[in-house]
Amino acid sequence: MSNSNIKNVILFNSNLSIDDIKDFLEQSSTLIISFDLDSNKKLEQNKIPYKKSDNWINENEYKNIQNHVYKLSYWFDDPKIIEDLKYDGINLGELFLGDLLYYLPGFISNFMKIKNIFSEFSNSHFYANGIFHDIVNNFTLNLINLKSKSIERSSNKMEFNIKVLNKNIHLNMPESQYFLLKKNMEKFLNYFLNFKKLSENNNLLLVNFHTERYASLFENSKDHPMKLFIYNTVMPNFWNYNTFSTIKKSKCHIINDPSLSSSLKIKCQEKISNFKNQSKQYWNKEDFFESFFKYENISFWTPFKEYFFNLFENKIPDYIIQIEKIKVILNKYKIKNILIWSETNPIDLIFLQLRNQYGHKVFKLQHGYYPESQTSHNFTRAFRIYGLKS
Repeated sequence: MSNSNIKNVILFNSNLSIDDIKDFLEQSSTLIISFDLDSNKKLEQNKIPYKKSDNWINENEYKNIQNHVYKLSYWFDDPKIIEDLKYDGINLGELFLGDLLYYLPGFISNFMKIKNIFSEFSNSHFYANGIFHDIVNNFTLNLINLKSKSIERSSNKMEFNIKVLNKNIHLNMPESQYFLLKKNMEKFLNYFLNFKKLSENNNLLLVNFHTERYASLFENSKDHPMKLFIYNTVMPNFWNYNTFSTIKKSKCHIINDPSLSSSLKIKCQEKISNFKNQSKQYWNKEDFFESFFKYENISFWTPFKEYFFNLFENKIPDYIIQIEKIKVILNKYKIKNILIWSETNPIDLIFLQLRNQYGHKVFKLQHGYYPESQTSHNFTRAFRIYGLKS
């Protein structure tokens, strides 16, 4: 079928079902373009002809996009915006580095695919939903929004496995219950082990370290005067007998997620409110965002800004509260040395940015290092700077 015979172009993705496009399936003048593996499977299972969106982009383009994403993800360092993002000396924009490094490659890839698709079928009617609709709208108004008939259900639940008496138990619970359970378990362990006061001048805090994966590190630390603290914000510190035993033998001090005082909670809410009011001013800097977020001299700010604003508005309150909690930890325990994973995790970045205010040293491991690989034998060399045995 020649391009001139294509009247309808459907951009099919995993948020759509076959029912959403069934009215077009009998029309020979319709082209369906799939944007992900799940969509490929749906279409193939229903024996519906389609083309893959990868046909409209090449491998070199993917590499160019990835290289450009690194520059875009550091938007928060631009002199035109940096001062507006400061909260008690911390650049809040940097806490979203990991989010953008994850989201932008796929977004820009789809943006360029759709640009190329539109160049080829500029006289056709386009049908799309969600972010695909917003991107197409950047190129043409000859567009119809496909509304999915399926109901999307979001769940703020945590799923994990624990081992009790050689039996694996799968648990599924709301986030609030999970974190309450985690906090109480950690309080119990600290009480059970009856920790003595630890040295304020010779200690090391591990941030979000997996107890089982680094069992040898924890166990060897007990023979060294440098005492270990651990602060895990999401994963539990122990979930079976082995991890419980590891923590017990290491005498590692678990730092519980601190509870904020009533006055500090009120202060946090005031700061969150003040920052949100302040943020309205720099969200109006359309010229900056329009000129900064572009690829190949084409701005993608218009379809991108809803995601960007929602991300910022939804996470800022949690980040401000987390900053205040980490300040409580640093004031209470007088941590001198901190080991973090990377410069993309928000919690790691908070510890990193607070180092000048609190005088602690921060050491980081390179993101992307896989300790399960053959090179894992060299991994513990990183800890020799602390005098720990490998």
